[in-house]
Amino acid sequence: MDPAMSASAQSLQQQQQQQGLFCNVPEHHDLEDYLHSLQDRVASLRRRLRERRRADNAEAKAELQRLEEATRDKRTRLQDCRDELDLRRRALEEVRAETAAAERQRDAAQDQLAQAEARLAAMAAQREQQSREEAHRLEEERAAGVSAELRCLDASLAKRQGELAACEKQLGEARVDLDTVKRFAAEAVAKSERASA
Repeated sequence: MDPAMSASAQSLQQQQQQQGLFCNVPEHHDLEDYLHSLQDRVASLRRRLRERRRADNAEAKAELQRLEEATRDKRTRLQDCRDELDLRRRALEEVRAETAAAERQRDAAQDQLAQAEARLAAMAAQREQQSREEAHRLEEERAAGVSAELRCLDASLAKRQGELAACEKQLGEARVDLDTVKRFAAEAVAKSERASA
């Protein structure tokens, strides 16, 4: 409805209520009837407008309530997601801390392994050096033993050669003595034979 018509109708209704219509002109009675019908229509339209507003308000309230419930549900889900995200973040931080600790332990173990390998290499080198020195010492002792044994053998050989030379000298002397004795015996036999003859 036009707001100007509504304002004029309200003004005319107020004048009618306050003063009343006392016109005797028949055409004016038609106007009064038309005015009454317009007023009835205005009242009906106002009632319908109020009912529609109430219905719209009820629908708006229901929609608002539904939206508020949906908002609360979304907020609850959002808070749940935030809580879950916080839990995941804490879990991720714990995993990162455990990973960092494991990496530190691995680095420490690798350092200990490197130190142990270095010690083993040093011990192996020292053992090899000791083995070489021990083998050299044993070789020197063996060579010294062989040399001493050779010297003993040389001394024994020289002694045996001296004894052999003395024996040969004695044997030569004995041969000479034997030849002399044989000669004396032959002469004695010859003298004895001559004497017997």
